[in-house]
Amino acid sequence: MVLTDCKPRHRHQEFLGFLKRIDDAVPADLDVHLMAERWFGLITQRAIRRGSFKNVKELISRINQFVQHYNTKSKPFAWTATADSVLHKLARLCQRISGTEH
Repeated sequence: MVLTDCKPRHRHQEFLGFLKRIDDAVPADLDVHLMAERWFGLITQRAIRRGSFKNVKELISRINQFVQHYNTKSKPFAWTATADSVLHKLARLCQRISGTEH
């Protein structure tokens, strides 16, 4: 389940502080920051990308509608890739696009 609370101003420092507070609520082997990145990618892709919003109130309404609908069918994210496999894929991608490894 996802809980939302849109603020008039929300900097990344406050968001990271919130993640640290909920860190104990999730298994230790899950990377909370990756979960947050995945969540923001999901909501961007499915709800707000290329959206036309008249004002911030309309954007917040769309976010809340998405979250309410998402929570009716939500399932925990299942991580299937290991850190080593992700880094290996990233190295291959970097080599392809730049000719060098990073």
